[in-house]
Amino acid sequence: MDDLVQKRDPASSDYERPFRKWKCAGGINGKPCSRGPSCEGVCGATSACEPIKREDRWYCTRDTLSGGPCQDGPLPDGQCACQETPCIPELSARAIRRRSIWWAILLMLGVVTSGVGGAWTWRFINPGTVADHHVTIEQCDVCHSETMNHGFAHWMAAFFDEANVVMENQRCTNCHELGSSPQTAHGFTMAELVLKTTRAQEKVAAEKVSPPLFTEDNVACATCHKEHQMGEKINRESCNSCHVNNSTTFPAAHPPFESFPYKRRTALIFDHSSHFNQHFDKEAERAPELCLDCHNADSEGRRMEVKSYQQTCQACHDKQITGDDRATGPKGIPFFVLPGIDVETLAESNIHIGQWPLFAEGKITPLMQDLLLEQPFHMLDSIDLMDLQVVDETTRQKTSELAWAIKTFLYDLSVNGPEAVLKTRLENQLGRQATQAELSALAASLPVAVLQDAVNDWFPNLADEVQAYREGRTVFSAAYDPSEDIDSVSEEVLQDFVETVSDDSNNILGDDEGDLLSEDDSGILGNDKGNLLSEDDSEILGNDEGDLLSEDDSGILGGDEGDLLSEDSSRILGDDEDELLSEDNSEIPSDNETITISSAPEVTTEQWNKLGGWYYTDFSVLYRPARHSDQVLKELITLSGQLSHKAFLQLTDDKAQGQCAKCHARSEAGDGSLQLEWLQMVSTMTPQQLTVFRHAPHFATQTSEGCRTCHVIGNNSKAYQDSFQQTDTSHFKSNFEPMTIEQCDTCHNEQTQLSECITCHQYHPGGVDVRPLRSHLVSTDP
Repeated sequence: MDDLVQKRDPASSDYERPFRKWKCAGGINGKPCSRGPSCEGVCGATSACEPIKREDRWYCTRDTLSGGPCQDGPLPDGQCACQETPCIPELSARAIRRRSIWWAILLMLGVVTSGVGGAWTWRFINPGTVADHHVTIEQCDVCHSETMNHGFAHWMAAFFDEANVVMENQRCTNCHELGSSPQTAHGFTMAELVLKTTRAQEKVAAEKVSPPLFTEDNVACATCHKEHQMGEKINRESCNSCHVNNSTTFPAAHPPFESFPYKRRTALIFDHSSHFNQHFDKEAERAPELCLDCHNADSEGRRMEVKSYQQTCQACHDKQITGDDRATGPKGIPFFVLPGIDVETLAESNIHIGQWPLFAEGKITPLMQDLLLEQPFHMLDSIDLMDLQVVDETTRQKTSELAWAIKTFLYDLSVNGPEAVLKTRLENQLGRQATQAELSALAASLPVAVLQDAVNDWFPNLADEVQAYREGRTVFSAAYDPSEDIDSVSEEVLQDFVETVSDDSNNILGDDEGDLLSEDDSGILGNDKGNLLSEDDSEILGNDEGDLLSEDDSGILGGDEGDLLSEDSSRILGDDEDELLSEDNSEIPSDNETITISSAPEVTTEQWNKLGGWYYTDFSVLYRPARHSDQVLKELITLSGQLSHKAFLQLTDDKAQGQCAKCHARSEAGDGSLQLEWLQMVSTMTPQQLTVFRHAPHFATQTSEGCRTCHVIGNNSKAYQDSFQQTDTSHFKSNFEPMTIEQCDTCHNEQTQLSECITCHQYHPGGVDVRPLRSHLVSTDP
């Protein structure tokens, strides 16, 4: 063991003592002396040895390395007889290194000092260029630690400190909006990362692909963003540091597409297959010829959007919306329907509802029941209200409540207006405050004249009946024909007419009681047969002096100057150009003849409202859509979807007025309400989307097939249409076949250098937004 240790004594070792600054350079013989130089670098050589005295004699002590004891031996006085030549000591290797280091440090400090103190200070210490949108930043601590502006000592301290990822990322998030989890991978929350990892593991087990590296650590922005090394771009290696793949080339390193790019059902129901193969062949003149006739790229060139309705669908579908193509039924939406009720059976059960139109035969609609009336009457949905003899007493009582609910609603609406009545009822059903748009949908454009005319026509004594009902008084039931109130002359006017043109013996109203349809000869319709032109002398149009069309001067239509049918130029039915009957037709009709008077055809309310709007006919108040995107109809459908599924399905039935659901898909919202998807397109690029695709750069890559180069129409027309029979947008069959990686590989490959991950993907889901400036208003007051 001792043999392995270096000998340190001068007699047996040439140990140079490296811890010393100087070393012996050697004398004449080139060997170091045993003493070596002093600390000041002075040679310590004086003689070859230092003799020692033993008893009375001096002995030489020169070591064997120096030649051993000299022959002459020491002098008598004990001095060495062999004097050594002194050397010039040399610096040791350790001293040389130390001196070099100090000189290097001094040189470095000199250079740094001259650089920092010169005019090009920042140029000297600038680590590299920054991104274009960072060029206005002048202070380092905007992005780096606050110690960057506190001098050299703080720089050195920061250099040795461990990096704080959260603190460094905070410098970025001060300006850039990175979502709620800016520290985690891709900005996903930990729950989302766990879910994605679970899905990836399932895919690994099924497809035997390499799993991504799941990390719970905070990811520094500087991992990918080399701010002062802008020449270095994010490449595939940066992605593969987490996403482990056996291959680093596209498409081998990319997982297969899964129904890309179709992530949900389309918002518009448009079957390309049936339109191309059926409808367009029948409408060749109006059918589009190119995909660009219906689609165009958005302002960013990213999505292909559908052009406006006027440019695409109006030519074929406009009449379906306005109702011009409806062969039967009303062309307007039954907003309020007066149901037919068996009034007699109710009266027999001592249940009275006041006057009720005799010929009302409609049924209460879900729209009316769920949106307008205060209480539900769903138990009457399956009941024939026009035959109440077979129902129990409870059902009859509920029918009475329905009748009075309708009457009180119409009364309150007529007296208090739509805002006071509809607002309260709507908010009670919604459980929240109704918006102005929702109130407008119900009755904003409903003319007051339409409502008042309908109420006066259906219930002439509505005010008295409702007042009596609310006071608890019985209002006896009565079925009547409202047309009598419209077509007949009022009793007062008719009485004035009788007193003017008839005497006591020939009363125009027949017998003393004034019966209009008397069996007496003096009745207005004459004999028992009721012939208007009877041969009896007392007939109203007979030949007697009191006849209505008499030849006598006193006849009401006689030949006197005041006669109604006179030959004089002033007669009403004469031969003048103002006469109602021309000269050929002015003769008094003979027996068994019928007077024929031509007149212009009346315009029905359906025809009058062809351009859309509110109207009433028979026993319904209706609204007819005016055009596509009719605001009233849209708001009605939207509101019904929140309140009543039955009302929503009534308005969105395939045969409903407006036929909105013919093109707009029905879907279920997150809160369970139903809705029509009014937007032409629903973007599948969610805020958590990592894939970025733009159509515009791909236009030049199309073949002669155009858009069909990538979008291949599938043979699944029925499956596509069936997917719209339910409201779940995630269960669907696309009109097109899914795209394949092979379609992308034709351009995205190593030769074109378009195969990097960032060509189609982005690290931050949905991109990065810059936080808006929060500028405070400065008061101008002194």
